[in-house]
Amino acid sequence: MEETLNKNGTMTTFPSQAPLMPVLDEMRINRDGVVVFHLSSRNLNSNECSELAKRIGTDSDLFEFDLTDSYLDQKNLSILLKGLACNQSIQVVNLKGNNLSGDNIALLGLVLKQTTTNRKLLSIQLEGNQIPSEILSAICHMLHQNSETEIILQAQKHQTLTLEEKLSNFQSQLKHHEEVKTHELRDMEHDFKDRNDSLHFEIGKLKSALDQKILNEGTLQEKLKFTQQALNLAEDQVKDLLRRDQSRENHLRKIHDNCNSFEKDIRQEWIAKEESYMRQIEDLDAKVASMRSREAELKNECVALQGAKDQALRELEHELQAKSRDKDHWELQMDSLKNAHQDNIGKLNDVYERDKIRLIEANAQERERWEQLKARQENAIQKMKTQIEDLKVQIAAGMSQHKSQIEAMEREYQDRKGDYILHSESKTALMRKEISEVQLELKVLHQKLESKQEQVSNLEGQILDKTAEIAQLEKVIGGFQKSKEALRDTISKEFQARLEDAEEKSKQIPVLLTKMEAAEKEIAIVVAKRGQEVQKRDDEILDLKGELKKQHDVITHLRNNEEKRKAQLSSALQGLMKAEM
Repeated sequence: MEETLNKNGTMTTFPSQAPLMPVLDEMRINRDGVVVFHLSSRNLNSNECSELAKRIGTDSDLFEFDLTDSYLDQKNLSILLKGLACNQSIQVVNLKGNNLSGDNIALLGLVLKQTTTNRKLLSIQLEGNQIPSEILSAICHMLHQNSETEIILQAQKHQTLTLEEKLSNFQSQLKHHEEVKTHELRDMEHDFKDRNDSLHFEIGKLKSALDQKILNEGTLQEKLKFTQQALNLAEDQVKDLLRRDQSRENHLRKIHDNCNSFEKDIRQEWIAKEESYMRQIEDLDAKVASMRSREAELKNECVALQGAKDQALRELEHELQAKSRDKDHWELQMDSLKNAHQDNIGKLNDVYERDKIRLIEANAQERERWEQLKARQENAIQKMKTQIEDLKVQIAAGMSQHKSQIEAMEREYQDRKGDYILHSESKTALMRKEISEVQLELKVLHQKLESKQEQVSNLEGQILDKTAEIAQLEKVIGGFQKSKEALRDTISKEFQARLEDAEEKSKQIPVLLTKMEAAEKEIAIVVAKRGQEVQKRDDEILDLKGELKKQHDVITHLRNNEEKRKAQLSSALQGLMKAEM
């Protein structure tokens, strides 16, 4: 490559795989310059990038600069872009797949600012760099200021183009490629004419020089020989130029043939694509017609659905109005039920307080009654004791006074002893019989008392199960039961004592029995009253609980109806929304 550059100054393409630094050093003697730089897929270092930037900035013949998929780092890419900004003649810049960042995009802006004065710029290729859309729009705005810039490839990997856009881009590329090639042919023709004129001018100069030399040498033969040699040399140079021109013409002819074949292939491909496009357009027309018919059907359905929607909305408004009225009615009922519930709770509290006060007063009265009864019994016992003492005194006085009578009576007693024994035995048997009957009656009374106690305990258990607030009443009843049992024990003890003294005080037994029966009756009456009061209170509590349950059932029923109404309204609204959609 170095030898080629030293011997031949017409290298137009820099190969992509050649060593870079030696070639760049020898490019200083390349008179015609490098037209195309192919540096794709190369890992350039900083020195190579610096030297390459210098060559790019000073080489006015550079036509295309290709850095596709070079994956340069930000520093080296910045160096190359700075060199590129100094070039006023470049036509194609290819920076595909180089991951341009924000700093390099700014440098690229500096490069593009130079394109406003570079009238040869045809293409800047930035595909695969993921440049934001706003920066791309700014780049396009810069390039639009250049009236000669006609091709801009700014597509990115994530952007997709339609077939028409791709075809239009391809046609524009083909058109500009043809224009570029025609400009190249014209430039080559002008170059050939200029060189041919320069050769003729040189030949004339050589002829004049030969004539002058022949005149100077003085011999015609030497002049002819020298002229013949000069002519032969000029003919060789002309033949060399003709060969070069012929090779260039052949090359241009091949390019023209390739362009014609390429154009022919493109036209055939375009005809095939146009036919396919026509078929697609016909299919699209058919689809559009079907879509229009479907649109008319949908419009009719929408009109019908709108009418149904309006009707449903009117019905919903009526239902909502009725619902609001029902809601107001339900709220009034709820308020009345709440007020009734509060009144019932207040009544229950009042009843509970009255019963509590009544039970406390009854318990106090019962205690006073039992104390009075106990005091009367003690007074009666005391009276009986005093009576017994009086009887003893009377008996002693009678015995002293009627001793003679007793002696007489003893005699009479001895006489009537047999009759008296029989009479006393019969009387004792009668008393024993009466005592057994009284014991049986007492057993019956005890059984009645036990049954009453069982009833009271059952009532107490029911009261404990129903509410905790009646626990105090249960305590009162328990205390009453204890006092009743204590009273019963005292009565039984007194009865036992009286039974022991029955033989001596047989006359006092009926009185005691009547008192005991009266006490038992009073106990039974008190127990019955307490049981009736407890049962009445239980009935009142059950009635109040029943009323509360009824009120709760009514509230639950109203809430369920309201939930059902809400569910129906929500389903109807969802149906209307689906119909609208």
